[in-house]
Amino acid sequence: MGVGGRFVAVLLAGVVLFPGSGGLWAEETGQPQTPPREVVIASGGIGGVYFPTAGGICMVVNREQSRHGLLCNVQPSVGSVFNAFEVASGNAEFGIVQSDVLNLAWEGLFPFTKPQRSLRAVVTLFTEAVTLVASRNSGIHTLSDLKGKRVNLGEPGSGQEKTAAEILKSCSMPASSLRTIERLPPDQAISAMKKGELDAMFHVIGHPNERVWMLAEESDIVVVPLDETCMGTVLATHPDFVPTSVPGGTYRNIDQDVPTIGVRATLVVNANVPKEVVRDVTRSIIEKLYHFQRLHPEFDTPDPRALFQGVVVPVHPGVYEYLEEKEILEKGEPVGEVTPGMRLGLLPEGGGEVVPLRLSESSPTRLSEIALAAGDGLEVDGGLMLGATFTAATAEGGVIHWLVQ
Repeated sequence: MGVGGRFVAVLLAGVVLFPGSGGLWAEETGQPQTPPREVVIASGGIGGVYFPTAGGICMVVNREQSRHGLLCNVQPSVGSVFNAFEVASGNAEFGIVQSDVLNLAWEGLFPFTKPQRSLRAVVTLFTEAVTLVASRNSGIHTLSDLKGKRVNLGEPGSGQEKTAAEILKSCSMPASSLRTIERLPPDQAISAMKKGELDAMFHVIGHPNERVWMLAEESDIVVVPLDETCMGTVLATHPDFVPTSVPGGTYRNIDQDVPTIGVRATLVVNANVPKEVVRDVTRSIIEKLYHFQRLHPEFDTPDPRALFQGVVVPVHPGVYEYLEEKEILEKGEPVGEVTPGMRLGLLPEGGGEVVPLRLSESSPTRLSEIALAAGDGLEVDGGLMLGATFTAATAEGGVIHWLVQ
């Protein structure tokens, strides 16, 4: 199972869950029922956002255990890279992974030695902003000011480390130009910032973040913006990043919105997990979204449409099964075989020009590359959008399927 093993460590909203618990024993009659099917979500560090997010998912899943027979447990981890390996190998059924790391896993790029094609998406959860925090007296006001400074990129093997390194590379700031590169976990990096042992640190997080808030209260810091050229370069070459900002007023002395880019935290699942399991987990997330408001301000305005934005790997058939069941989408008959490099065209519902699409040689079943076509002035987007009239296609098992809302 890896770090942590198959155990649950969820303490959320006054509920403590333990392996083997869950109540599929009828205490009133003393008659045992079928033991629950355990599913594990690989999450993140206990002090981060992934851990309570996974805990919230398990909470809403376990509350309906009598209906679907699932017992959801949370596995702490070092983050996205580890989680992608865990899910791809089948050591964990589910995991939370940054979209940029998920892209590397799917394509088999470093630190992955081969394409991880057993990964499937369930939903995207929230945007994590690439947040560059610097001490005010460091003189760091732009990314280029990092030259000659002491900078923390993130814990080895974490998605944060990979993202920070990619930002430096894409924005022409070679790591060799930094005075010192540290790879500390977030808590140690915050401590080093307070002691003056670091000039700046990267943090890929949702806001507000407790660690950054405490640092801002105890130290004089700035949140460094990414300039338009840097952001444009990254967004043009990395479809797994999205534009975002750190809201002004979130932290002491940070009064204006700080432009940056972000990644989408994505709940992924192994392709071999049965459809009915993924269907029931999807149902719990979408239908019990209001529970997530207690977890983090990112969930203050839960919107089911956002759960399918920024998908960078194929969506699990169990998700489609739930969407069909609720008549959100209709899954049509296969309309053709998919071959790498094949040219496709999508006709927007209601008329309009055919949108040309092309399946890449490297990822012939990647949802974001097959995209969707929308009418009435809506832009073509990579991924699945709800709440708009559209006709979309995705490839599952080498066959094109049409999806019509």
